Amino acid sequence: MNGSEAKDQETQEEQVKTVPEDKQSSSSEQQVSEDGANQDINGTRAGPSSREDIETTTEQNFSSNLIAPVTLMSAVAAPKVVDVNITNFEIQTVDHKKADTLFHSDTFLLKMDWNATGHGTDLHEGDYFDIDLPNNMKFPSGTTARDFDITDDNGNVIAHAHVTPGPNDTGGKVHVTFGKGVENKYNVKGSINLAARFDETKIKKDQENKFDITVNGNVAGHSHTATTGVNINGSKPIQEEYLTKWGQGTSDKTKAEWWSRINFSKASLTNAVVTDSLGSSGMTYIKDSFILRKVVYDKMGDDTSVLEEYKANDLINSGKLKFSADMTSFTLSLGNTSDQYRLIYRTTYVPGTVLKNHMKLDSDQKQKEVVATHQSAESGGSASGDLASKIKLVKVDEDGTTPLKDAVFTVTKPDGSTFELTTGADGTVTSGVLVQGTYKVKEKTAPKGYELGTDEYTLQVTPTGGAIQKVTNKPTKISLPVKKSWIGPKVGPVTVHLLADGVDTGKTVTLDEASGWKGQFDNLRKC
Repeated sequence: MNGSEAKDQETQEEQVKTVPEDKQSSSSEQQVSEDGANQDINGTRAGPSSREDIETTTEQNFSSNLIAPVTLMSAVAAPKVVDVNITNFEIQTVDHKKADTLFHSDTFLLKMDWNATGHGTDLHEGDYFDIDLPNNMKFPSGTTARDFDITDDNGNVIAHAHVTPGPNDTGGKVHVTFGKGVENKYNVKGSINLAARFDETKIKKDQENKFDITVNGNVAGHSHTATTGVNINGSKPIQEEYLTKWGQGTSDKTKAEWWSRINFSKASLTNAVVTDSLGSSGMTYIKDSFILRKVVYDKMGDDTSVLEEYKANDLINSGKLKFSADMTSFTLSLGNTSDQYRLIYRTTYVPGTVLKNHMKLDSDQKQKEVVATHQSAESGGSASGDLASKIKLVKVDEDGTTPLKDAVFTVTKPDGSTFELTTGADGTVTSGVLVQGTYKVKEKTAPKGYELGTDEYTLQVTPTGGAIQKVTNKPTKISLPVKKSWIGPKVGPVTVHLLADGVDTGKTVTLDEASGWKGQFDNLRKC
């Protein structure tokens, strides 16, 4: 080789880049845009992002045995509109039951089941779809969450939803953007629950009303419309009523507001007392929120004028309003009266839970007891999708729901080699992309306080299908011996209560002379 040829060969070797074996396949049919992105004419992806674009550069060489240098460049595909079918669209009560009839002022849920399985595994971070909301419904900020995540059964975020209401909070749009959690999944589908109210200027009371949603309405060839209906009842004249009550949400999701109508029928009551209790809910009254109004009601039960108003301090200082020490019940003394009243107050609240509130009116003439409940309408979403070329392990307590962290699994590959997976705080762990084949999974290290699992699981992994395995663990159990030692004369049997962190567990053991004043608590979880 002469000097010139040696120099050319050296240059050539410097220009050849090595790439991993799994990135050396490509399609000769792909086109490369100026910015390197793989796009079709409408800006959507032409194929999965795992396909690589090739940029070939050549130099003028005089040596006939030289190979032109090749550089592989990874394509960054533009986010695309996702073709979504609405498979079910219905109106539900706040406890997620299908509603046939609602009151005109109710808060409710729009349940929208969507399906994007037509995309196979070709869904990626940044891909999106839009849903146009009914123009005869309202989505105010105090009712409808503006932003929420769409998660899978294990709490992993698959997509994020943003709600943009229309003018006066009527109608609007939900924009759903997929996140990293959708990568390498196929058969992706899910559901969105959106809290809403009726636009009372656009509905007809005491009959069925229709409501439409449209997916991707502004994208030609991608739109899809679904319709549902519900009967809407209007207010009716009240014939006779002495006590009623209802709950509603506030702008602060950790509080609930309660409204009661007292003595609508204007009965002459003596020694009238209103009592109220939150029971064992753990919630408490917010003392300074109490307002009592002496009002005039119309025939529909709406107050047309306020004659007198008493704030919390007025009621407490006068002795009319008294709370229990733990702020879970109160007594309101109205004395002798034939007036109509409106009582409004707030309590603490855990969003999404059902809170019951018991109220009772006692007097010499009338007694009435009502139970009101409040459950916030929580906007949210869920999604599911099968894993592609991956293994996902879900580790839970024997109750089937409590996630367990720090469980270590040994995974055996088709070729006999092994690797380990360790569950995180959410009790899950997902492998990287795996080669097709049969995998064996067995627990190596149990979470703290749990017995080691002995089962071995056989999982199949394919390019279009991964595997999810849920694994339960039994907690380690112990026995706790108890012995009673006497100082002074012995008396009759003794009952010992077991406390956990100062709280009575409800477990007891009775010690007596026959047992030698000994016993034990069995089947206790080891801390």
